[in-house]
Amino acid sequence: MKIKTSLLLLLFLVSACVSTDKDKTMPSSQQEVPSSPGETPSLQVLADCFLTFDLSAWHDLDSNGEWNGKEPPLEGVAFRVNGPFASMLTANPCLSDQQGACQIRTWAPGACMAADFAVKVDPPESFVSTTPSEIIFSLAPTDFQQSSQFGFVVDND
Repeated sequence: MKIKTSLLLLLFLVSACVSTDKDKTMPSSQQEVPSSPGETPSLQVLADCFLTFDLSAWHDLDSNGEWNGKEPPLEGVAFRVNGPFASMLTANPCLSDQQGACQIRTWAPGACMAADFAVKVDPPESFVSTTPSEIIFSLAPTDFQQSSQFGFVVDND
């Protein structure tokens, strides 16, 4: 009896994997793979969309908006990413660490699509930005990782 039940379960699982005519209208996250005559068509599931934003902040000692390599990292800068994603995999906002670095990762189901993402920064108290405080990334479906740097100077006002 156990063998008969196991065989029925196996048959059910195999039949669930076989493509039928009603499967021709598949969601965009699946793609039918062509097969040779006589072979059963198979489905190829495309990966979900994962995007990574590597962000960093530095103390812009000469206030010129360009990091010169000798200027120190800046801790405590709040980075936010806004765009058409389903879920944040890391904190949003993300605070820069002692190395001035922050990494924000996002996830969305299905294939990546062209989209705009805005990265916004909030300086730590007593600092102002020497670079734009918002950058728009217009990403193609193959752009999985982006990076940007932001400079800040002490606010003398």
